[in-house]
Amino acid sequence: GSFEALSSTIFDTILPSRLYFLEDDMARFLKKHPDLDEKIAVESMENPLDFYGDRIDLSKNDYRQFYPATRGMRGFCEQAEKKLEEFGVKIYKSTFCQKIDHSDKGCHLSLRDKASQETWQLDSDMVFWAGDVGKLAEIMHYPDDLTVYNHPVAFAVFYFNLPEDQIGEYSYIHNFDKNDLISRASAPSKYGAALAPKGMGYICAELTTCAGSDVWENTEQKTEAVWQELMDIGYVKPTTIMPEPFILKTPAGYTLKKKGYKKALNKFKLFAKEYPNITFPENGAFSRAGIFSDVENIINALEN
Repeated sequence: GSFEALSSTIFDTILPSRLYFLEDDMARFLKKHPDLDEKIAVESMENPLDFYGDRIDLSKNDYRQFYPATRGMRGFCEQAEKKLEEFGVKIYKSTFCQKIDHSDKGCHLSLRDKASQETWQLDSDMVFWAGDVGKLAEIMHYPDDLTVYNHPVAFAVFYFNLPEDQIGEYSYIHNFDKNDLISRASAPSKYGAALAPKGMGYICAELTTCAGSDVWENTEQKTEAVWQELMDIGYVKPTTIMPEPFILKTPAGYTLKKKGYKKALNKFKLFAKEYPNITFPENGAFSRAGIFSDVENIINALEN
């Protein structure tokens, strides 16, 4: 596809917001300027809180963990679920919201279990919608279809289990060469604890594509080419024997918005004002910081 067909909101979702292209000494000097600070990347593993001292209260935040120490992102989800349950939060998994109506308590939700197809009703004071706004518009019976502005980005993902001494030095790399298959390579076992047996590790090669493409239809046939690219960028040693890969495909690894979405969203926001008990993030944030900012804005608006 073409960037010209996408909404300006993609600038909030582009993965690398900072670039590493200078020697550290010069980069650190230039990062003293607030505007350049947002554009320049500098290695900070020896002091993860470097560049953050003037933004956060270090007396309350004495560490900065980039990746969960136990069981990776699954471990984070398990711990988050446990903590929420301790707070008295009831969690429904694999549950769809089919309809939202006004009720005496605020909102009346019609829910459906994905596995059993069982349906039930739930009343709430407020609904905070964290999913795609197009789906929310649909269940609110909004007349326009916002999902037509969704551009799904398909992924083919290759995993290779290897002895850890056969994996290169990089944690992850974004690759912008259009002639290559791999858009991002990573070694999760290098930056996440206890993700592989002792002495072993694994690398992941992500191929962005689209459903119906050659890569999508003939993924397994790309294995040797993917392995060669991993060697070319230094992720594995040239003498390493390629193991059998584990391959996954998803038609929508993430979604970008097409041109016209911002105007359509503003129109829906006017419609949504008639439903003050339903709130949702407006910016479609992609990064962790952006998501936190969206949620904080909503909480502050509710408190005021």
